[in-house]
This record gives sequence, structure tokens and C-alpha cells, in this order.
Amino acid sequence: MLEDAPDAFTITADSERGRPLSWWRERLVATCADPKRVALVAEIGDDAVGSALGVIDTWDRSLSHLYALWVSPQARRRGVAGALVDRVFEWARERGAATVELSVTVGNVAATKLYEGAGFCDTGDREPLRPGSPLKLMKMRAPL
Repeated sequence: MLEDAPDAFTITADSERGRPLSWWRERLVATCADPKRVALVAEIGDDAVGSALGVIDTWDRSLSHLYALWVSPQARRRGVAGALVDRVFEWARERGAATVELSVTVGNVAATKLYEGAGFCDTGDREPLRPGSPLKLMKMRAPL
């Protein structure tokens, strides 16, 4: 995912490449054990083709976040991303959230259209993608 879409995430393949598989496993186990987080994996048949992370905000339980949405190139335009967004919405509603926020790289037209179609609106907030990058993130918000 980081190599496929290097300008879509705040971390890079190079920054994460050296981490051992055990680190990733421990991180996934911790995420799954936290009731304020959900890690989703989309599958078509036996193939994992997408992922997303939902998080209930630490300070405002009415706010949830959608992070790290990605769909493999061979599964794009098949409804996978929309299904992941819908599932995060459902999960957040079940936990009492009223709003979902995300950030998308300015200029990522396909992702922005997906999010707008799901009810997200541009908040006007911008921040750098990562230190040293000329790219900006656009914050978007959707009511549940």
C-alpha cells in the first residue's frame, strides 16, 4: 500500500521497511484489542484487496476518524473502498460517534470523489502531508 500510493499516507515505505514482521503483528493485535479502534481488511475470494482503520477520538467520543484506506489496483472500481467506508461508518455509529473525519492528499481526485460521494465535505483545513513534503492534506468531515 505504501509503495502503491506513496503520496497518500503520512508514512513512507522507506520509513517502515526495516520493521520486523513481529512489530506489525504486535501492532495489529493491539489495534484489535482496543475497543476504540477497528482494523478492516476487504477480501475478494481468498485475496486481501483493501484495508482501513477506524478510530474513536481520544478526547471527543462523538468524533471518529478514518485512516489508511487503501484498495489494491486490481480491485479498484469494484465497490471495495465504498464498502470499507460504509463499514467504518457503521462501526463508528455503533460506538456513539456522530461525525467521521479523514485527511486526503490535495489533488487525489479519485479519493476525493469517493469521499464526497460518501457524504464527506472539505473543512478548509490543510496541513503538510509529512515534514519536507510540498504536498498538503485536506481534512474532510461527514455526519453519521
